[in-house]
Amino acid sequence: MDNVKEAFQRVKEDINQLNIELKLIKQELDEVQNSILHLFSSLDNSTHTSTDNTESPILRHINKTEIPITTHTSTDNYQFKDLNKANINISSGNRGVSTDRQTDQQTDTSTRNKGVNPPKGSYNTLDNLSKTSTILNQLDEIKRDLRLKIKKLTNQEMLVLSTIYQLEDQGHLVDYSLLSNCLNLTQSSIRDYVQRISLKGIPLLKEKINNKRILLHISDEFRKLASLNTLISLREL
Repeated sequence: MDNVKEAFQRVKEDINQLNIELKLIKQELDEVQNSILHLFSSLDNSTHTSTDNTESPILRHINKTEIPITTHTSTDNYQFKDLNKANINISSGNRGVSTDRQTDQQTDTSTRNKGVNPPKGSYNTLDNLSKTSTILNQLDEIKRDLRLKIKKLTNQEMLVLSTIYQLEDQGHLVDYSLLSNCLNLTQSSIRDYVQRISLKGIPLLKEKINNKRILLHISDEFRKLASLNTLISLREL
């Protein structure tokens, strides 16, 4: 019993240090999220800039090729005749389609294609950012779900869970009798607390030996998810 009390005392002394570490981790996550937002903003700005730069030469080209309009009737007739002749001489193989219009179409097509294509390497960058954001969201959800489950435990249930965790870490085979002696509780009470802990979403495994003795275990998956110190820190958040 003294060993358990000393262990809990050491855990309490580590709580302040753990809280500081949790704050630092949170700050690092915030910095990562801010970096992601900054990169998205930079990509958007570069895309808009490249689109604006490709549109300006096209507009200038169209303005240069516009036909001037005059108010004199005789001049209008003269211009129409010259245009008809020019069309026959320049584009006899294309049945009146001017080369200027073909040039405009080629310029428009190439410009549109350039506007659609993103900068080199942007696909990989966006994919990596998306995966990073997804992982961060999943970590936040796991942490939130675990904290809610731990907070649902009563003080006695948390004491039983922590004792099982600590005794297993020390290499003991944990059964109802050992917990009863360590916590000064009846074995019936221990069974009741273990059942309540399991119903609240904390996985406790039971192993029967010789059809009589039942050993209690913290699952390996749960241990990988959170240490005892982490559980205590989450409960106090």
